Formats: sequence, C-alpha cells, structure tokens
Amino acid sequence: MRHLPNLICLIRLALIWPTVTALHAGEYRLALTLFVVAAASDGLDGYLAKRFDWTSELGKFLDPLATSCCWSRYSSRQRGSNSCPGG
Repeated sequence: MRHLPNLICLIRLALIWPTVTALHAGEYRLALTLFVVAAASDGLDGYLAKRFDWTSELGKFLDPLATSCCWSRYSSRQRGSNSCPGG
C-alpha cells in the first residue's frame, strides 16, 4: 500500500493523452470527466502520502512532474484552440 500514491501519479500521467485527444476530437464531456478524475487524483495521492506517511523519493519527483505535465498540456491545448466549448 505504501506505493499507492506513486501509482495514482502514474495513472494521472496516463490520463493526459486521452484527455487532450478528447479535447481535440470535440468530446468535451469526456475531456471534462477525465480532467476531474486527474484533478481528484492529485488531491488523493497527496492526502494518502501525508496521512499515512507514504512519502518516497520517487513520489517527491513524480507528483510535481504529473501536476506540471497535466496543467501545461491542458492549458496549451486550450490556448491553441480557436473554438470555445459550449459557446
């Protein structure tokens, strides 16, 4: 169980590609759902690591990497978009 926060980080990294692909395909509800799952996983892995002292050197590297990659990919996709979902 000690490595559960690291596994959650890896899942968050794996969600980047399908989320960006869904945005590109105009599947905004799917993209939003995947984004919410990724955002919730960010809070969950941090909570688990701190609450149960499941911190690790890998986790100290992975968590900021996953967070940075997620936010930069999502925001760069939106900046490059000429369309406004729902508008």
